[in-house]
Amino acid sequence: MLPQVIVGDRDLAYMSALEKVFPSSTTLLCLFHITKNVSAKCKIHMDKTEEWKNVMDAWELLLQFSNEESYNEHLKRFTNWCTH
Repeated sequence: MLPQVIVGDRDLAYMSALEKVFPSSTTLLCLFHITKNVSAKCKIHMDKTEEWKNVMDAWELLLQFSNEESYNEHLKRFTNWCTH
């Protein structure tokens, strides 16, 4: 039985190999690597430590919701903090 979903990082060689070995599997990025990328890409745009803390707090809250309504509400909050 082949895996239906594989979770990993965004290593290009790894992803290419997965496509060849498990062509019918869905590949997802792991939460650790997504958070690391959000941190790396967003932090450089923040002037104040408190702003950055608010962005990451909003990000963490966004990840905790399992229903679409709550997710969308917290996505707006996260987006607002990122655009300040």
